[in-house]
Amino acid sequence: MLKRIFSVFQNLFHRNRIENELNEEVRFHLEMQIEKNLADGMNPVEARRKAMLNLGGVEQVKETCREVHAGSFIEVLIRDVRYALRTLRCESGFVAVVVLTLAMTIGANTAIFSVAKAVLLQPLPYPGADRLVNLWGREKDGSLGNTGFLTFVDWKSVGSFESMAAMSYWQPTLTGRGDPEPLEGTSVSSSFFDVLGVHPFLGRTFLPSEDQPEQNHVVILSYGLWERRFQKDESLIGKQIFLNGMPRTVVGVMPRNFQSLLNYTLKESEIWRPLGYDATLPWACRTCNHLTVVARMRPGITVEQASRDLDAFMKALIVKYRKEYGNAGATAVPLREQFVSGVQAVLTILFVAVGILLVIACANTAGLMLARGMRKTQEMVVRAALGASPSRLLRQLLTESLMLAALGGILGILLARWFIPVLVLHVPQEIPRLQSVRMDYGVLLFASVTTIVAGLLFGIIPAWSGSRIHLTDSLQESHRMTTSGGRQKLRKVLVSLNIGLAIILLAGAGLVLQSIRNQLEQKLGFRPENVMTLSVAAVGIEYEDSEKLIRFWRDIANKTRALPGVDAAGLVSQLPLSKNVDMYTIRAKDKQLANPEDAPSAERFAVSSEYTSALLIPLLRGRRFTEQDRAETQPVVLINRTFAETIWPGENPIGKQVQVGDTTSPWRSVVGVLENVRHRSLHEPFHLQLYHPMEQWPIDSAMTLMVRSKVEPFSLLTSIRSLVRSVDSKSPIYDVASMNQVLKSTLAQSEFLLDLLRIFSLTALFLAAIGIYGVMAYMAGARFREIGVRMALGADRFAIVALLTADGIRLAVTGIVLGLVGCFLLTRFLRSVLFGVIPLDPVALLAATFILLFVSIVACALPSFRASRYNPVEALRSESPI
Repeated sequence: MLKRIFSVFQNLFHRNRIENELNEEVRFHLEMQIEKNLADGMNPVEARRKAMLNLGGVEQVKETCREVHAGSFIEVLIRDVRYALRTLRCESGFVAVVVLTLAMTIGANTAIFSVAKAVLLQPLPYPGADRLVNLWGREKDGSLGNTGFLTFVDWKSVGSFESMAAMSYWQPTLTGRGDPEPLEGTSVSSSFFDVLGVHPFLGRTFLPSEDQPEQNHVVILSYGLWERRFQKDESLIGKQIFLNGMPRTVVGVMPRNFQSLLNYTLKESEIWRPLGYDATLPWACRTCNHLTVVARMRPGITVEQASRDLDAFMKALIVKYRKEYGNAGATAVPLREQFVSGVQAVLTILFVAVGILLVIACANTAGLMLARGMRKTQEMVVRAALGASPSRLLRQLLTESLMLAALGGILGILLARWFIPVLVLHVPQEIPRLQSVRMDYGVLLFASVTTIVAGLLFGIIPAWSGSRIHLTDSLQESHRMTTSGGRQKLRKVLVSLNIGLAIILLAGAGLVLQSIRNQLEQKLGFRPENVMTLSVAAVGIEYEDSEKLIRFWRDIANKTRALPGVDAAGLVSQLPLSKNVDMYTIRAKDKQLANPEDAPSAERFAVSSEYTSALLIPLLRGRRFTEQDRAETQPVVLINRTFAETIWPGENPIGKQVQVGDTTSPWRSVVGVLENVRHRSLHEPFHLQLYHPMEQWPIDSAMTLMVRSKVEPFSLLTSIRSLVRSVDSKSPIYDVASMNQVLKSTLAQSEFLLDLLRIFSLTALFLAAIGIYGVMAYMAGARFREIGVRMALGADRFAIVALLTADGIRLAVTGIVLGLVGCFLLTRFLRSVLFGVIPLDPVALLAATFILLFVSIVACALPSFRASRYNPVEALRSESPI
């Protein structure tokens, strides 16, 4: 082995000496053969000629000897690379087109992969993440929902789980250090960090004794918040900060790389506090389903087994507490699946689409390589005549292809470094873990493999075609066109492939566009025009007094309403289209159920008296809330159309009474029926919804102000900020947006997908047009004499154009048929992101077909018109202009 390595070293680094020794050895054998021939009586000229024939050619023998040297492969590869670089340097225009085409597609693939890797492929940042699951209550319609505190306490005894934690959204306001700042937070049970298997960077996690009412005045900070607001002050542990005007003791700081991905908003949590629940709290009831549960399964337990055990346990609870539950069971969902379910389809579709674009680029490049190979036919013939084997020619041509791919790959990686930040900037923020997107070694490896695969994809066909040299026939002039014709057939196949793949991307973009239009045509239940939304938080311990909290919200609503230009101003606990809803079990007094577990759940919203007027929600029956609906008056509710039709079909619901949540809660009279309002998304079905006056259920310390105005809504922002400060200077204003912006944000994923599919499909369309133009230009040149003869015999220009264009259209139609078959196979993967449109929608397919056909006709017509202007005399005198 060492001797072999030494030989390789000698052959590579002492090449001149080895070459001189080879020359001497071959010359020795040649002279020995000449002497032998002279001894046999031949004259010197004949003896030398015979010796050369017997030897088989000096250069051929040397080449054979070089090939069996140790390290010869490396030596030959170096020569091939040098030759390829010299050759490509002389073809700068061709190289520029190929390298730029490959660079754009490899860069796009790399950028999309970097996002997919961070979001979909990178494991969750917790030890043993494959054992982590979310636990959900299962409704009768199959939908999943949150859990109540007492249910969570009971679930802890399910044997499939090692540990379990509950959590809920929390948005405190940091005060006392600069301007008030709302923070993204989570209230968690004391076992939360133990379930995830993480430990703090500083301090400790929560103690069980702190997870009690009035004992949960401790917090843990994220590393980012500690660094940003507290300048990484390690002495902060054990000290107090003020949240909502109340002192909280900092007991820990999480590590820099800790990612809390369990917030329903999919935003990073910055601060945590103990949940602080027990069974005495009114919002800890079994019907108060506002908690999310995460659990760690025991070793060896599968998700299916854990889910079965939890469901069986839940059904036993439903039997035990028939009056409490409205759901049908429970299930466990892997945390990773829960985490990526909302974005997996979009990123997978983009990855497939950009992969198709890369294949189109490779097919287009292969066509260019075939055209280049036609010009190099005589070179290949000469090389074969000098002794180059087909495999040797194949290797040389593949080396050139891989060199082009390498140049494209290097430039593509550089472009990807620019693409990635731009892509992350435009990716919808609801896609999580975007801060993990970066150009790392895994992404570089993907880019390298993609480059090699691309080089082989576009290089293998031209190399195989160029290496198939029939030496005797190739030296004859008549065979040259036959060889070119064979390669031209390959170019036609590649162009048809381009067109077929382009139609898939065009159809996909059309389907997503139609889906967005369908979503925008859905009834919102309100009028978003001229409405500004902004969130306000009541900060301070004084607002634990419900009367002061009600007065705070009333003052803000009344003062906003009095501003010049304001038509209406109202408050709501959850913004429409925000996906943020509180679900409560509801019971109708006149509809007593034989089986209490059949009681449905409804979305609950606290609103001020002018909220429905601010959004212009249509009133279908009864009345709206008024200023007289106060805490001391009869509890009332407004319900939506779906609520009325589900609970009281065919009846007048006005005056009916419902109970919301716990069985100890008061009965509330229905005073009005509103149109359905979309609170979850534009494509989900309407749920039961009910509204109550904020004065009659004052538990919301943060609400959203909705302002409808006659003027540009944002022109009122300064005035609204001033009046909020006049009510309470500690109260922050955040999440300012128009209702139209909120509406647009719900379509962010679909529009992001559409934008990229548009770019990919237009690029594919351009490449397909270039490909068919190149083929038609060559075909027109190859038929130069034929066109001259036709024109000399009286054919007019229109006939020539029609003749040549018909050939191109046949090529395009073949590609379109292939593309429609591809649409049947691939557009089904779009089903999960479409709304109101089928994957094989005829409108989208016909639109894509007509676009491709039109572009193909234009690409065919240009070289055909040029050919129709040939001078017949010159055409008959010359073989071809190419």
